[in-house]
Amino acid sequence: MNIEKEIYEYWNPYISKLDMDDYFFYQESHNEKSINLRSPFVHANFMTSKEELGDSGHIKCAIARMKSFQREVLSDEIESVSASFSHVEKPYMSKYLLNKFFDADLHIKFNEIQIWELINDVWTMSEFNCGTEESTNYWRAIFSVRKRPESIVSNLPERMNIYRGGHIEGFSWTADFEMAQWFQNRNATFFGQCDLLKMEVCREDILFSGNREEEVVINPKSLDKKIYLNEIKILDTKYLDI
Repeated sequence: MNIEKEIYEYWNPYISKLDMDDYFFYQESHNEKSINLRSPFVHANFMTSKEELGDSGHIKCAIARMKSFQREVLSDEIESVSASFSHVEKPYMSKYLLNKFFDADLHIKFNEIQIWELINDVWTMSEFNCGTEESTNYWRAIFSVRKRPESIVSNLPERMNIYRGGHIEGFSWTADFEMAQWFQNRNATFFGQCDLLKMEVCREDILFSGNREEEVVINPKSLDKKIYLNEIKILDTKYLDI
C-alpha cells in the first residue's frame, strides 16, 4: 500500500525514533480517507485533511509518552519501572518488556520477587496476551528469564482444577468455572467458535495468580506437556454466526 508522502512527513519526527519493525501504516477498506498508525506510543486513526496535517498534537503526545517510558524504565524503583509500561500501547507491552528491559539487562538490579511483580503487572495491563503467535513467543521468553519464586504461589492449593474459555494454547486460565464460561461466550462472539476447557494442575505448574477474574497463569512448559499428553478436557464448544 502506498502511503501519501505528507503522512510520512507528518509522522517522521516520531517514527524516525522507532525501530523499523515497531510501526506500520494501514487503511481500512470501509474508510479510504483514514490512515491508521500502529506503533508503541500511539495508535492513531488519522484523517488526511489539511486541518489534521497542520496539528502537531498527535506527535507531541507520542514523543512525550516515549520519553516518559525511556526515563522511567531506567528507574531503580520497581514501581516506577512498572509504571513506565502504562505509556506503551497494549499490543507492544510484551515486546518492550522483553527487548527494552530484560534484553537490556535492566533486570539484574532487582530480586526475583520484584521481577515477578513486574511481570504480573505488565501481564495484567496487557490484553489478549496470547492473541498472536508473536506475543505468545514474547511471553514464553519473558517467563524463562528469571526463576519464579515459590513464595508467590504458596497460597494456592497443591492441586486444583482450572478452566479456560479460549484456544488451548493460551497461558491465562481461571479457577472460576463461571468466569471461564463468560470468556467462552465473549470469545465466541469475536471468533465464531470457542471451547470451554478444563485441566488439573499442581502448584508448581502455575507461574502466578491474580485477584482479577481468579486468574492463574500457567507455565508454558507445563501447558505444552499437558497438551502433548492429552490431559486437557473440552467441556463444551460454542458456535455463533458472526
